[in-house]
Amino acid sequence: MAKSKKKVSMPAGIRNKLMAATCMLLVSCIMMISSTYAWFTLSTAPEVKNISTTVAGNGSLEIALMPEDGLLGSISSGFSSSANGGTVELITANNTWGNVITMTAADGTDVYGLKNVTLNPVSLNYKVTSETEDAKVYDYTKLEDTTKPLAIPVFGYDGRVEKLDTENIGILAYSDESKKFSSTGYGVRAIGELSAAGSELDNAYAYAIDLAFRLNTGTTASDGETATSGKLLLQTEGIQRIYNGETASTNTETLGQGSYMSFNTQGSSIDMTSLMQAIRVTFIQNYGLSDTVEEGEGESIEPVILGTARLDIEEIQKGATEIKVPLYMTSVDEDGKVTYLKEENKGVILNSLQKNTAAQVTAVVWLDGTMIKNSSVLATKINDALMQSTLNLQFSTDVTLKPAQNNALIEGNAQ
Repeated sequence: MAKSKKKVSMPAGIRNKLMAATCMLLVSCIMMISSTYAWFTLSTAPEVKNISTTVAGNGSLEIALMPEDGLLGSISSGFSSSANGGTVELITANNTWGNVITMTAADGTDVYGLKNVTLNPVSLNYKVTSETEDAKVYDYTKLEDTTKPLAIPVFGYDGRVEKLDTENIGILAYSDESKKFSSTGYGVRAIGELSAAGSELDNAYAYAIDLAFRLNTGTTASDGETATSGKLLLQTEGIQRIYNGETASTNTETLGQGSYMSFNTQGSSIDMTSLMQAIRVTFIQNYGLSDTVEEGEGESIEPVILGTARLDIEEIQKGATEIKVPLYMTSVDEDGKVTYLKEENKGVILNSLQKNTAAQVTAVVWLDGTMIKNSSVLATKINDALMQSTLNLQFSTDVTLKPAQNNALIEGNAQ
């Protein structure tokens, strides 16, 4: 016999309480949905009001050493300080956008192998545009072969120079592993004679420092205005690297030293005039970019020679054991007259440096063989002075920068 279901009546009090609870839950759900919707709606444009603070957003000219891969996009942003720490920290800081590049580690380690480079008389391998039996016509803004930037002298049996040769010339970066110039990377490279295997340099005659620059001030076409650009200048007189003002000399830690070369004379009165007149710093754009560049995969940009700087021996500063000579950009007319570009004629390296667009410029340091004689380098002390020489490069722009305001930093007591 089938069982019949019985309907059980819920007491009126419990039924009323359950209905009330159900209504409250429904109201809560509606409020939650409304609150969530309002939260998203009200967060489309939040703001923070009336907070007293100082924001250090600044327009600046930044510098970095090109990374090993030769790509501008591999340069990182952020604080870069190489004053402390070892080799790894220094390399990382140099490959970061900042205001200073330090070539020697805090403990004196020669990170990039520059102590292994001895400047020898050479010539830049300029591009030949036409040639006759009597003479060659050169394009002084281009290199004939970017893999062989220098031409070295070939001597005859009588000791005289027979010709300038580029056949066995190469340009390689320093390898910390082999302790030789045997790497194909970028950053700091030496130029010289290749070994028999062609995998490293037997003799380094000159060196190249691959630099990158970025200007943060101005307007771009995307700003809805006409794009403006600034000039990259070789700064000879020492100025502050990170701020302007009459108190610029207060903080010596951030005071740039300008562009110059110094020689340790060891207290001797030797005449180094001829030697100093032959030293060259030639700036070449796009010479530190790898074949794979950001503008396009596999696209290569032809390097352009921007100009050359020389030491001005008319402004030699002689100390007890050191000679310091300022470095200026120069121009040379058809008659060979050299003009030092200073004061009104600023030392322009690059004419167009656009906002937020990185530019690559390589400084090639070499000794002009057309200006040097054997008598200029025979003295042992002159060779020692050149071996113990120091080159300092500082850069600036003609754009009016608005650097960060930091009174403690300006006064030289920032912690």
